[in-house]
Amino acid sequence: IMRVGYKRTITDNDLFYLDESQKSEHLYSIFRSHFETCVQREIHKFLQKRCKEKGTAYDASAAYTDGDIEDFVIPTYVIPYCLYKTLMRQYNTGIFYKVIADVANSTTPLLQKKLVSFVEIKGFFPDTYVGKGVGYAVGCCLLIFISSLTINHSFYHLQLSGAMSRSMLTRLMLDKALSVDAKGNHLFAASKVQSMISTDLNRIDLAIGFFPFLLTTFVPVAICIGLLIWNIGPSALVGIGIFIVIVLFLGSCLKQLMTIRKKASKFTDRRVNLMKELLKNYKMIKFYSWEAAYSDRIHDARFSEMKHLLTLQSLRNVLTSLAFAMPILASMATFCTAYDVTSSRSAADIFSSLSLFQVLAIQFMLVPMALTMTADLVVSVKKMNKFLTCKDQD
Repeated sequence: IMRVGYKRTITDNDLFYLDESQKSEHLYSIFRSHFETCVQREIHKFLQKRCKEKGTAYDASAAYTDGDIEDFVIPTYVIPYCLYKTLMRQYNTGIFYKVIADVANSTTPLLQKKLVSFVEIKGFFPDTYVGKGVGYAVGCCLLIFISSLTINHSFYHLQLSGAMSRSMLTRLMLDKALSVDAKGNHLFAASKVQSMISTDLNRIDLAIGFFPFLLTTFVPVAICIGLLIWNIGPSALVGIGIFIVIVLFLGSCLKQLMTIRKKASKFTDRRVNLMKELLKNYKMIKFYSWEAAYSDRIHDARFSEMKHLLTLQSLRNVLTSLAFAMPILASMATFCTAYDVTSSRSAADIFSSLSLFQVLAIQFMLVPMALTMTADLVVSVKKMNKFLTCKDQD
């Protein structure tokens, strides 16, 4: 395609045909069937709960009216669950590759320990056969190669799943925008729907790609903790404790991140609506000289939005800084404790332990990123659910 595009303009006939399983129409039909099934199931649960509160019997075969489900809102889990069912095979493949990469990355320090021990023996006994050392070096290279290969395949499958999810949700939002009733059009203007399609779906796309990093963190963490205790004994628990305390603090900040994102989204929608109103009624605003009033309203909305975004980014920076500082603090506390308890550890134990702490650091540096993206996903999905719950035209 690049060679053809260099010579002339690319046309439709130059592009590759997508497989049927990758076409947007095919994926959307599967997603829509899962989505409608889940929504109907949740509506019946909602009606059953309401009948139980009123003390009346619930008849599942009876038809319900719009007034019966006026307060119904689609649960948050429905959209992510339906996306997962639609892209289950591809998403699970990405998670599987991620687990393999984590296992290979976490077990590499074992061969590094053997290699350092062999180099130490070779220094004292120069006549030692180098075959084992070469084998350890080749083993380290193979594990690093497997880790790099599988993590790249994992990124490919997960990011592709995010892009497919975005295309399906875009189609879902556009279909709803064309069928929503007058009240829904009033609550969710075209500018607000466009803002959700461009901004919120982008956040969902990123969150779907990075959520498995939060989901599979326990695998390398468990391996590293076990190897650290085996390497340097109970002294490793000091550093592990520091890791756990900081991770618990990061998790406690998740709710605050979601709250700040909700507040910022409200001011974003207000600013978008004001800009739409300005562009739509530009002549009238100029005719009545309302420029200053509209300018003040837009600046106030933008200032409030930026104020919350600054708070959000500051909190994210604090979480990222803690994630970067974790390995230094943990390794320093561990080795100080190990030196005070016992000084009989070999160089191989120390260097392999440093590598294990580095592996832990990489995992925990991804945790705050995955947490913030998950918080953005939850906020965006809740906003979309309010729009998707609106009634359709008769």
